[in-house]
Amino acid sequence: MEKYLLDDIKRKVGERTASKCDKRHNLGHLQNVTKNALTISKEHSTDTALMEAICYVHDLTYTIYDPGIKTYFLERKYITWILVGFLKEFDISGNEKNIIINACGKHTHSFPFRRLNKKGDIYTKILQDADTLEDFDEERIDSFFENLPGFLSPLKRLFKRMIRPRFINFFLNLPRY
Repeated sequence: MEKYLLDDIKRKVGERTASKCDKRHNLGHLQNVTKNALTISKEHSTDTALMEAICYVHDLTYTIYDPGIKTYFLERKYITWILVGFLKEFDISGNEKNIIINACGKHTHSFPFRRLNKKGDIYTKILQDADTLEDFDEERIDSFFENLPGFLSPLKRLFKRMIRPRFINFFLNLPRY
């Protein structure tokens, strides 16, 4: 992917996330997922700009739909539909569009359902793992628990100290630890 296309995609995604996006799917989240993906990508043959573009568009669902149980379970359908229209704005090859749509459409539900893409293409595996690693990030865990009743705070400590370090590889296509 050409750098100017990546820059255009990042700019458009930035505009969309600035106007409507929840705290868990904001620009900071996209940047953290990108950082994770680029780290993982160093061990694999990938187009870095394409990988970065995939990371920036993977949660466009949340610029249109409010977070909630319905959006969570229909995210695969929503993101595919959204990306078909969104990617028409850019002069991207058909192959790159297919890679982006496939990776974003299959990135969901690694955690907590362990719906992995072990046989998928490398972009799909890396995106899903990068997003999962972000789910296990300290700040993200804190943001998840901040709106829950105080009596559940021991669960946060349990998750951070025991579950995250022991089980993170269980939720990854390309185990890291």
